[in-house]
Amino acid sequence: MEKRRRNYRIWIRRAGALALVAALAWRQPFPAMATSKAEREKKEAEQGLDEANRKADEAQQKINNTQSEVAALSNDLAALIADISLLEADIEYKNEQIRGAQSEYDQAKTREENQYDAMKKRIKYMYERGDTEYLDILLQVKSMTELLNKSEYIEALYTYDRNKLTEFQETKLQVKQYKAQLENEKAEMEGMQLEYAEQQANLESTIAQKRTQIANFDEQLEAAKKEAAAYTATIAKKNEQIRQAEAQRKAEEKRKAQEAQRLAAEQSRQAEEASRAAQAATATAAEESSTAAVIAQNPGVWPSDFGLTQTAAPPTTAAAQTRETTGGSPIGGPGGPGETTAAPAKTSSKGQDVVNYAMQFIGNPYVFGGTSLTNGADCSGFVQSVYKNFGVSLPRSSSQQRSAGTAVDYADARPGDIICYAGHVGIYIGNGQIVHASSPSTGIKVGNAAYRSILSVRRIFN
Repeated sequence: MEKRRRNYRIWIRRAGALALVAALAWRQPFPAMATSKAEREKKEAEQGLDEANRKADEAQQKINNTQSEVAALSNDLAALIADISLLEADIEYKNEQIRGAQSEYDQAKTREENQYDAMKKRIKYMYERGDTEYLDILLQVKSMTELLNKSEYIEALYTYDRNKLTEFQETKLQVKQYKAQLENEKAEMEGMQLEYAEQQANLESTIAQKRTQIANFDEQLEAAKKEAAAYTATIAKKNEQIRQAEAQRKAEEKRKAQEAQRLAAEQSRQAEEASRAAQAATATAAEESSTAAVIAQNPGVWPSDFGLTQTAAPPTTAAAQTRETTGGSPIGGPGGPGETTAAPAKTSSKGQDVVNYAMQFIGNPYVFGGTSLTNGADCSGFVQSVYKNFGVSLPRSSSQQRSAGTAVDYADARPGDIICYAGHVGIYIGNGQIVHASSPSTGIKVGNAAYRSILSVRRIFN
């Protein structure tokens, strides 16, 4: 009995222990589950905060981007509007030049036709007389003195005919030059109109794209127009100075050419006078010799009784007089008062190499969008490809090339510099000229650097 009781107490204790273990085992999962849920909620909250921060950053970035776009748009619009305004002004200026060239060509053509008609009448007159005018004059002379006088008349007549022929030839050349100038002006106009159309299309595309993206677009557009107006006014003022300087340079070149032509004509006249003086001296000597022979055969008889005249010593020739008054140096020659020495222009050997290379492709075609120096290039493609030959990588478009290298004043431009215009570029070759891919009708050619408004001059090789 006692043994049974002891076994029962042992069983009760074991059951209690088992119950306690079971209770402990049953109560343990509840704290673990509560901790996991809290951590999950915390993690979700953190993720939500990160997402909110990310969206806030994106919103701020969009605001910043919009502000940058507005600023960039304003600059782009101002640049495009300025280019179009300058192109419009250049086109109007070119129209004035075309009208002037047309007027000069028409006037020269009229002179050519009038001179041609006068020469035809002269030729007809000589033909009808059997071309014996000069011979008839010579056959009518009766003495050496009369022969000399007639010879001077014949020479004057011959000089008149020759001068008229020369004048006609010069007029024909002038007509040809005016015609070439007129065609060149029209070709340049064609190139500018192409550039204008491209710039206008870019502006319209930019306006259409951005008007829906920026709330205050119209305000930005007005601000861009004001900025462009101020810029174009500055460029116009600078280019007026450039054109005046170019006009003075051309006037000086023309004056020098006319002076050289005058000196050449003066030297020719002096040579002719010297020749006539020598002929007169020879004729006088012959006449005096004949007179002396007559007097020797008829002593006491005056030469006038035989129709002979005493002549004075031959005059000093104009050429000799010139040598006496100038000390042996012709006017304007070396050491003379008309001599001028131009200071050599500063140049860069690399820049000159660029020019020499670019000049090889004159006459090759203009192709819009092209970069081939042989098969065709547009203005910026031509400049880019020329400089690529010297290991220089330039941007593709003319507007981008406007920022290449370093800026210099046009007055300091050197061969190899890039001359930038609205929608156009060329390479400066010196003496106020550029080589550039001009237009589809003229291709790669040499032209006047100041033929339109210059926006900037960029130096690649210092």
